[in-house]
Amino acid sequence: MARTTKWKVYRDGKFVAACKYAEDAAALINVSSSGVVKYDHRFVVWREGQEVLAAGESYDRAADIMLERATTMFNEAIERSAKRNEAFWAAQKKRTAQKGEPIRSKRYPT
Repeated sequence: MARTTKWKVYRDGKFVAACKYAEDAAALINVSSSGVVKYDHRFVVWREGQEVLAAGESYDRAADIMLERATTMFNEAIERSAKRNEAFWAAQKKRTAQKGEPIRSKRYPT
């Protein structure tokens, strides 16, 4: 099965390419010597010219940095989502307890 392209390359704010692998995105960024790589159009994981090393110095090292940042940002987003979900259900439980009704789901009625 084909893998989806998650690494998006932008130059001057315009979408340029989508890659399956971070190494390929690093190579494309190196060609223009400027630009941004985003993971799944959301998380900026590389800004050429603002990094400690240029993507062209080591595609593998640049890819490792991009993957590490994407993983960190993705995990933080999951944690934020879980906290919002917990807060929502705590508020729901409090509201239904005040009304004296059991918690029911519209999707799965009891």
